[in-house]
Amino acid sequence: MAKSYYEARTPRWQRITIWIIAIAMAGGTLLGFVFMALAARNPELASSGITAKKTEEAQAELEKKETERQKKIDAQNAELTKKYLAELNSYQSQVQAFEPTGLGDVKTEDLKIGDGAEITDDNTNYSMYYIGWKPTGEIFDSSIDGETLKSPLPGSGSYITGWNEGVIGMKIGGVRLITIPADKAYGADGSGCDEDGENCVIPPDTPLKFIVMAIATPDDIPYPKGTLAVCEKAFASYATQYGIPAVELCQLYGYDNEEK
Repeated sequence: MAKSYYEARTPRWQRITIWIIAIAMAGGTLLGFVFMALAARNPELASSGITAKKTEEAQAELEKKETERQKKIDAQNAELTKKYLAELNSYQSQVQAFEPTGLGDVKTEDLKIGDGAEITDDNTNYSMYYIGWKPTGEIFDSSIDGETLKSPLPGSGSYITGWNEGVIGMKIGGVRLITIPADKAYGADGSGCDEDGENCVIPPDTPLKFIVMAIATPDDIPYPKGTLAVCEKAFASYATQYGIPAVELCQLYGYDNEEK
């Protein structure tokens, strides 16, 4: 549900690089021809003259800007941890083994009624902390990371059906226990399985339970001013090679969200 260790520790520009290479490799020869054709139709990029040294310098600068922003995010999370960690920890006693059969539809139980706005289908202006566990009582994911909290999840996102249904009707500041049957969790496929479909984090046909705490959305922390321009320089060589405009890659990963 939250960022993986890889996502949290790897600079975003490196993940974009891997993404580009993965597309090229996955598509094989045919996709390669498509990229070359696109590059041929983009003479401005093809003649940009971006050198490996300039690319490395731009990527180093981009990483600095990422680090600068991350420091502000970490400071914000430290304040949120002071405010919410103890309360979320107090609900750990709810994490117990449960019977995985006969659950029916999504079930909810309000452990604390909030005093803020009610969450509706089209209300995305809130964030969430959570604890998720399997029928064995094993926690598979949580906002609690040792003595700190991870960044809260945004209210809008590609979450499992049971989660999306289960938060409806909550109020900001509230805490809810949500029980989700397997068909509204990860279904017959499970989640986090290896290439053979084995050793899943969440096995197929597994119901789940969550403690969800709804909070007001923290202030957005943009990238430092000038990040988009640096990003374009960092990926200009890929734009030349594959015909993918660097600005589109940068916008895709949110580098255009910078200080005004």
